[in-house]
Amino acid sequence: MTELEKVAPSSWLRMQKDEAGYESDAEVFDYRDIKPDEGFLTKFMEAHAAVKEADITLHALTKAFEDSKQLTALWKQTGENLTIERESMADSKV
Repeated sequence: MTELEKVAPSSWLRMQKDEAGYESDAEVFDYRDIKPDEGFLTKFMEAHAAVKEADITLHALTKAFEDSKQLTALWKQTGENLTIERESMADSKV
């Protein structure tokens, strides 16, 4: 059994019922009739790996963005606290 047979098992013409209950012929091509070359599966697997890597990268970027938002909020709060402290010290000198 080839790798392609594991991923896409062979199918034939079959009857299907749609949501309304009507029967219709559904033609599903047998992949052996098309004769895909092995390069197709290789390219598909490479594309899948690229999408998976992009998903991991996107997840890391999203986490870094969330972390930077928290850090920005922390620095903003620290700046506000220092401003209040400075104003308090200026008022106590007067």
